[in-house]
Amino acid sequence: MSGFSLGFIFEAIVAILLVVTISYCLIVNKKLESLRSDKSDLRAIIRDLYGATGHAEQAFGTLRNTTDAVEQTLGEQIAKAQNVEKSLAADLQRAEALLSKLSVIARADASRGAPARPTATPNTSNRAAANKGVGASAEHGKRTKLRHSEMGLGLLNNAQHGNDTSVARAKKVA
Repeated sequence: MSGFSLGFIFEAIVAILLVVTISYCLIVNKKLESLRSDKSDLRAIIRDLYGATGHAEQAFGTLRNTTDAVEQTLGEQIAKAQNVEKSLAADLQRAEALLSKLSVIARADASRGAPARPTATPNTSNRAAANKGVGASAEHGKRTKLRHSEMGLGLLNNAQHGNDTSVARAKKVA
């Protein structure tokens, strides 16, 4: 009996181990099936991610090209603005110089009691006086015409011809 019962015990243990192995194989098979289905889902996700990455690279390239074009255009506009700024600054300096000269002329004329001359023709009174012969020779009229400019530099010429007081007053006022 001991042989029967010892053999029966070994076979029962083997049968129990086989049942455990079969159940373990069934569990592993279910996990492999879920992994296989997840694998196909994962492939779809990877495909979508790859497509999205390609679109992002194209968009980034387009953005880079657009940025370069905008940078170039902006650089050109900045250069143009700087040139305009320099031109305006030069024009402003010329205008300020002209304004100061005109104010000196106006003050000098006001100090002499004469009405202010129009700025477009500052030499008309000198020309009229030279043409009428009001105490000036023809040569003096020619010299006066040459010395006068449209910006009123004639005040300096008046100082050379004996009208120092109006120039001195004009310089003190300026």
